[in-house]
Amino acid sequence: MSLKYLYNKLESMDLEEQYCYIQNIFRNFQIVPKYDLIDNFQNTPGKETLNKNPLGYLLMHLNPVQIDELLPKYLRELVGKDTFSTQDRIILDIIYSAVDAIKNKDTYFYFPYKVSAPEMFEVFQKGVAKYSEWSFLKLNPYKLIPALFRHLYKFFNTNQKIDPETNVSHLAHAECNKRMIELIIERKLTNE
Repeated sequence: MSLKYLYNKLESMDLEEQYCYIQNIFRNFQIVPKYDLIDNFQNTPGKETLNKNPLGYLLMHLNPVQIDELLPKYLRELVGKDTFSTQDRIILDIIYSAVDAIKNKDTYFYFPYKVSAPEMFEVFQKGVAKYSEWSFLKLNPYKLIPALFRHLYKFFNTNQKIDPETNVSHLAHAECNKRMIELIIERKLTNE
């Protein structure tokens, strides 16, 4: 419920409003971003982010108490209990696990779903056609968290289980995001 409220709130804003909204949240909670907020509002080589909901970027910086504080007080009081749905909790567990893996240079993180190898192969094949081989290895791994969130959110909270751009499940995309994060960490450890 909480994530859906925030996702819809951000969807109703234009890019400038989203940027200011997130900046204000960071200021209020005294958060230092893991990478520059502006990167979510412009396309960068190897990663298209323009016009994509920035909630994943926001969530990787907030804990559940802070997320809850973003909801209107009257809604929290009306609900009177935990405002996170089961799906919200699963998504947050995966996002927080990914953030911890990056921070701790862990080459594995929690992802309770199994996607078939052919589905992952298809996602990676389409990614190579769109970008280039291994281009994701140049990315800051935190920059894959918003995409990981977006695919999990779409899979669990919308009727759109299949990514319209690739015709492959959003869950397969999420697992590929997970794998890319793990590979970036792995390569960085190898090169240290």
